Amino acid sequence: MPQEDFHDSTKDQIIKDSSKFITSVYLGNITGIITGIVTLKFLGPALMGVWSYIQVIQYYFNLSNLGILSAAERELPYYFGKNDHARSEKIKNNAFAFTFILSFLIFFGIVAYAFGVRHRVSTSYFYGLLTVAILAFGGQYGLFYTVLLRANKNFSILSQAKVLFALIWLVLTLSLVIPFNIYGIYLVAIGVMIVDISFCYYKTRYSFDFELDIRELKRLFVIGAPLILLSVGIISIRNIDKIFIANMLGSEQLGYYSIAIMASDYIFTIPATLSIVMFPRFQESYALKDNIVDIQNFVNTPTQILSYSVAIIIGFAFLILPPVIMVILPQYIEGIMSVKILLLGTFFISLTHPSSQFLITLNKQIYIIPLVFFAVAIAGLLDYLFIKWGYGINGVALATGIANFLYYLLILGYAMLHYAGIKLIIKFMAGNLFPFLLITGFLLGVSQFVPLNPNSWLSLFISTMFRILLFGILCIPLLWYIDRKTDVLKRVFKIIREKMAHQ
Repeated sequence: MPQEDFHDSTKDQIIKDSSKFITSVYLGNITGIITGIVTLKFLGPALMGVWSYIQVIQYYFNLSNLGILSAAERELPYYFGKNDHARSEKIKNNAFAFTFILSFLIFFGIVAYAFGVRHRVSTSYFYGLLTVAILAFGGQYGLFYTVLLRANKNFSILSQAKVLFALIWLVLTLSLVIPFNIYGIYLVAIGVMIVDISFCYYKTRYSFDFELDIRELKRLFVIGAPLILLSVGIISIRNIDKIFIANMLGSEQLGYYSIAIMASDYIFTIPATLSIVMFPRFQESYALKDNIVDIQNFVNTPTQILSYSVAIIIGFAFLILPPVIMVILPQYIEGIMSVKILLLGTFFISLTHPSSQFLITLNKQIYIIPLVFFAVAIAGLLDYLFIKWGYGINGVALATGIANFLYYLLILGYAMLHYAGIKLIIKFMAGNLFPFLLITGFLLGVSQFVPLNPNSWLSLFISTMFRILLFGILCIPLLWYIDRKTDVLKRVFKIIREKMAHQ
C-alpha cells in the first residue's frame, strides 16, 4: 500500500477544518445531551417511541429531492476544482429552483395524507405527521444551504450553525416540552428549523436566479438518483431497527431503545463530521487529474484514524452511560443492554464514510447500491428473526451490529479493490478491527475487575470513576501507536499551539 502522498499543508488544513467542525458539533452535543435527557424524562418511553418513529419518517422525506441536491453536492466542488464558475452557477440556480417547487409539493402531499388517516391514528401521531410536513417543506431549504456551505468549504458558518442549533433546541425544549409534552417537541423542531434557515441566509447572502433547465436537471438527476438511493440505503441500515421495533414490539419498547439510538447517533457524529470536511477535497483533488492515485490515501489514513478514535470513544461511552441511566433516567433501565450492544455495533458503520466517498468520487455509486441494500435486507431479516425468537430490543441491537459489520466489509473491500490487492485489503481490514477487539477486551476486563456498586449514588460514582481511569490508562498505548503511524495527535497539538500563539 503506497505511503501518503498528499501534502502536509493539505493534512493540516483537513485537521483544522475537522477539529473546528467536530468541536462545534460536540459543543452542540453537550447541550444536546441535556436536551435529550429532558426529552426522555418528560416524554417517557411510550411517547418517546412515537417521537422516534416520527423522526424516522422525517429522515426519509429529507431525501425526497430526487437526488438533485446530492448531485449538486458532488458536482459543485468538482467544477470549483476545474475553476468553471459558469457551470457551478448553473448547477446552483437549477438546484434552487427545483428545491423551491418540490418543497411545496411535498408539504401539500403530506398534509393531505395526514388528514386522510386522521381518524385511524392517534392524535399525537396525526400532529406528528403535520410536523413532518412543515419540516419537509423547510428542510429542503436547510439541506440546500448545507450543500452550498459544504461545497464552498465554509465550515466556519456550518460550525456556528451547529452550536446555535443546539442552544436554541435546548432553550425551546426547556420552555415547551415540560408544559406541552410531545406537542412541545413538535414546536421545538419547527422553531429550530426556522432559526437555522434564517441564520444561514443572514450569514451567507447567497444570490440565486430561478433557472429551470430541463437538460441540466436531467443530468443532475442521472448523477443524483443513485446517490439518493444510496442515502436511502444508509438511512435504512440505521433506522430499520426502529421500524421493526415499532411495528412488532410497540412504541414503548421503541422508547426504551431510543436511548441506545441517541448514544449511537452521538458516536456516529465523529465520522459523519469528518466526511463533511473530506468530501469536497475528494472532488477537487480528483478534478485536477482524474487520477485515483491522488485520492486513495483519503481512504486509508482517515479510516485508520477513525478505527482507533471511535473505538476509544465507544469504550468511554460504554462505561459512562449505564450508571448515568440508572441515576438520571431510571425509567429507561430496561434499555441499558441494548445501549451497550448498539454502541459496539456503531464502530463498523463509523468506518464506511471514506470508502463510500471515494467510490462516489469515481462515479461508482451505482455499484454501492446493491451492497447497502443487501446489508439492509440482512438487518431486516435478523431483526424479524430475533424478535420472533424472543430477544426483544437487545436482539435488534445485535442484528444492527451484524448488518453494520457486513456493510463495512463490503464497502471497504470494494473501494480498496480499485488500488490494492486482496492480501493488502485483508491486512488493512484486520488492522482496523484490532483496536475494536482490544477495546472490547479492555471493557470486559475492567467490568470484571471493578464491578459497579449501585448501593448508593456515591458508591456508583466512585466505582464508575475507577472504571474510567483504568480504561483510560489502558488506552494510552493505542493513542501512542496511531500517532506514530499518522502523526494526527502531533498535528492537532501543533495547530492548537499555533492558535494560542496568535491570540
